[in-house]
Amino acid sequence: RARSERASAGATVFYTHYDGFIFRRDTGNVVDDLPERIYSDSDARFIGVELEADAELARFGDARLTLEGAFDVVRAERANGDDLPRIPPMRLRSQLRLSSTHVDANLGFSWAARQKKIAAFERETGSYFFLDAGVAWRPLEQLPGLSLRLDGRNLLDEQGRNHVSFLKEFAPLPGRSVRTTVALEF
Repeated sequence: RARSERASAGATVFYTHYDGFIFRRDTGNVVDDLPERIYSDSDARFIGVELEADAELARFGDARLTLEGAFDVVRAERANGDDLPRIPPMRLRSQLRLSSTHVDANLGFSWAARQKKIAAFERETGSYFFLDAGVAWRPLEQLPGLSLRLDGRNLLDEQGRNHVSFLKEFAPLPGRSVRTTVALEF
């Protein structure tokens, strides 16, 4: 990890070996119109990298413009070289944020790669790109905990599936949504 007055960054690299890692896997059989799944154990190894950083790009009076980002990837396989089920795909997230006394705004994205490192009888999930934006307004100086917020998520209405979910075949991630919020923090 590194930190300065206007920026910070962190990196994590990991390797984990499990003796008898327990996981749920598909058998390929269908029983009563439902996929049959069993719990198994196997020696397994996980290798991964996580990166994160943020930097203040500019200051305008009491406003600060910052850029944040994160990246993560993990590779997980059984001792025999087979892929483990429901391992998250490579992901990248970034956000541009403006913060001030009365107004906050953000514009960001999250991207997930196609997950093609899959276990037997598991289905791949496609990549997706979600664009998000939001603005918050704190109208009263004497009540700084009061804010009115407007947020938009998945503004491009992309279809995405959470590869680690047991329901990924049936329930995609939420589509486009816009919400307003009134909050009082004290």
